[in-house]
Amino acid sequence: MSIRLKFFCAFSVLVALSCALAIFGFRGVSDSGDRVVRLYDGPMMAINHARSAHSALNAIRGLVQSGRDGSQSTVDGLFEQRLIEISDDLAIVEERIANEDVAAALTRARGRVNDWSEAALKVLNPPPTGLTLVPAPFSIERKSADAVAALDDLVEVVAAYGFEYRMTAEATVNTSRKTLLTLSIGAALAGLMLAIAFSHSMSKPILASLQFAERIASGILTNRIAIRRNDELGRLQHALVAMQSSLKTRADEDRDLMDRMQRLAHYDQLTGLSNRAQFTHALDNAVSQLDRQDERFSVLVLDLDKFKNVNDTLGHPIGDELLKQVSARLKASIRETDVVARLGGDEFAILQSTTPHDQREAAIALSLRIEELLSRPFDLCGNTVNIGTSIGIALAPEHGSVSSELLRKADLALYEAKSDTGSGFEFFTAEMMTAVDTRRLMEIELRTAIERQEFELHYQPVVDAKSGLVCAMEALVRWRHPVKGLVPPDQFIPLAEETGLIISMGEWILQKACADAATWPDDITVAVNLSAIQFKRGNLFDVILCALIESGLRPGRLELEITETVLLANEQEYLTTIRQLKNVGITFALDDFGTGYSSLSYLTKFPFDKIKIDRSFTQGMGSRSDCDAIISSVLTLARGLNISIAAEGVETEEQAALLRNAGVDLLQGYLFGRPARLSELRFAARPPIAAMAAQTAPAPEYYAPQLSVQPG
Repeated sequence: MSIRLKFFCAFSVLVALSCALAIFGFRGVSDSGDRVVRLYDGPMMAINHARSAHSALNAIRGLVQSGRDGSQSTVDGLFEQRLIEISDDLAIVEERIANEDVAAALTRARGRVNDWSEAALKVLNPPPTGLTLVPAPFSIERKSADAVAALDDLVEVVAAYGFEYRMTAEATVNTSRKTLLTLSIGAALAGLMLAIAFSHSMSKPILASLQFAERIASGILTNRIAIRRNDELGRLQHALVAMQSSLKTRADEDRDLMDRMQRLAHYDQLTGLSNRAQFTHALDNAVSQLDRQDERFSVLVLDLDKFKNVNDTLGHPIGDELLKQVSARLKASIRETDVVARLGGDEFAILQSTTPHDQREAAIALSLRIEELLSRPFDLCGNTVNIGTSIGIALAPEHGSVSSELLRKADLALYEAKSDTGSGFEFFTAEMMTAVDTRRLMEIELRTAIERQEFELHYQPVVDAKSGLVCAMEALVRWRHPVKGLVPPDQFIPLAEETGLIISMGEWILQKACADAATWPDDITVAVNLSAIQFKRGNLFDVILCALIESGLRPGRLELEITETVLLANEQEYLTTIRQLKNVGITFALDDFGTGYSSLSYLTKFPFDKIKIDRSFTQGMGSRSDCDAIISSVLTLARGLNISIAAEGVETEEQAALLRNAGVDLLQGYLFGRPARLSELRFAARPPIAAMAAQTAPAPEYYAPQLSVQPG
């Protein structure tokens, strides 16, 4: 039976009991009221009128006595009136009480009153025919006493009947009271029994369900509950069991997810090694153990040589496989007490536990073991790959006792190892930190220099090899430091490229060079060097176009020089930018040809107008056969591609003559002038080259000879 049906039945019983109680109570009250009303209307009123008749009779008797001695007319009127009152009272008694005893007493009383009244009338009004018909006084007294006695009997009979009726009414009221009390107690007991039955039937499963729900809420999902009901409470318990099962499944899934997240948070997904966070945690624990005299550790940071080449040539999946195999070899090279982690990319770190006596020797031995393992060929999906590694080492506590400090110093040692030999290992030294501090200070000064515009452009002439006339100027940036004086570009340009400051510096150089060239003769072009960082920015076309528009310089008078290293990063994207600039009318020169990653494909893919031979080949011409051969090959290649050739670093007339005879189109070097500021440039008649050789002796830092400007 459902709970709703049980509640319906219980309330039906309570309503039935309430209705019965109301009905019986109404009937009892009505019956009791009727009896009380009848008691007043019947016996009580009859007694009163019987007593009134008795009083009236006594009054008549007095009238009869007074009539003998007084006025006859007055007595007769009162006598008649009293008799009528007695008759009316007795009639009311007869009307109010229907009882045999009362009726008999009433008949006797009427008869005795009538006998007395007739005799009394004869005394009061004697007949005229004779006095013999008048009753004797003693007879009248006797009849009067009989009438009074009859009325006394009537009063007693009526009173007895009234008392009996009163007792019956009182019994009826008591019965009604008992009936109502019994019904009330019965209804209360029935309600109590129903409440007990419901509480027993429902409280136990509700309490069990509540306790079960509380255990679920507190996270206890393994308990069970016995379900023995099919009503709403049973369905509620089934729902709780289903909710428990669902929550347990979800909790298990969340636990698995948390485990995976913990693993992802502490381990590298590709290699399975510890990640940077886990390695830092292990490093912190190792630092906390440094107080023990026998606890020491070393931090080794390493990265792979030639890893980028593997990614670029064989693809990233092969690179990932290489990282996995490297990780396996690194695991094999360490002890169980050591920790190896992948910090990111091709950078790894090892935490090596040692003793104070063999700390440095153990780090060297591990580094050599790693170098030997990683120098072995790797078989990557049928591709045999050989790589190397560079390792930086920091010792604790010799080099510090803070995790971040040790990692930073190991990174500095790694940077030193890569910059020195490209492979091998290096221990951290104080000089490395000094170099970093110097670099950081220079970076700050470089940012300040850009804000204060401490840079200036110097220009070096480029002459036509045949006529010896100036046809172009190459813009070279210089930093006029307020304390150090003039800083050469090789000391700040690499730093500017590493920090990205070359972007704002390059924009300024382009704007300044174009503005300066706009003041020169129309046949003098200006050459500006571009960095790979400027190409990566993606807005180089807009920057150059704005510089030309603001300065008013004709695009054909701007030449942009780029090196082969610029073209390695994003060949197709850079080619698009170069073609856009070529369409505007700007010319391009390939600078330092032959010194970098020289590829003849660049000359066919990119629309270069000029090739510049590096000064290392120019200065070896005539004294080194290899330089002669390279220059000859470049000239042959350029003629075939219809590209002009310029030679840098020309310092002697002999070099100029050899290059001119070889067929070089343009010459640039100290022989023709050192870089000079704009204010020092003089575009005047230039002395013959032969006479100029005598002027190439030691000269001021920025020697600017007066040169004639003619077409050519």
